[in-house]
Amino acid sequence: METKAAVDVILAMENLTDRLAPEDGQWLLDWAISQTGNLIDGLDNEQIALGKLNALIAVVRKLNQIVGSRTTKTPDALAADVRIFAMMYANAYSRSFRSLSAESLNRVAGNLSILSARQALENLIAFAQSHNSHH
Repeated sequence: METKAAVDVILAMENLTDRLAPEDGQWLLDWAISQTGNLIDGLDNEQIALGKLNALIAVVRKLNQIVGSRTTKTPDALAADVRIFAMMYANAYSRSFRSLSAESLNRVAGNLSILSARQALENLIAFAQSHNSHH
């Protein structure tokens, strides 16, 4: 799968950023597009590339859902969402998922409601990157 084809799939998706303000949704789409090359370049198998793309799209949907509901969900519900997001991120990037302490989940979840949407997106991505390791 060519990177351009993958980007076209992302851009054609409905409801990827529907819970975010337009500028935050655009930032998230731009981030997703910037990730496609890393995920699928060099993959000869179309099915594997499509699986990677679908995993990235799932990560984007989860980010949209978490950030869009960050001020209305309970801290425990947000912490559960952050844990699921981190697992989805690890899956998309073929990284081993490191178990997350309740303390680190609660810290990230607790901060989300006081951050802007953009800061929340950036923090969640940084959190997932730092809590997943390469094989």
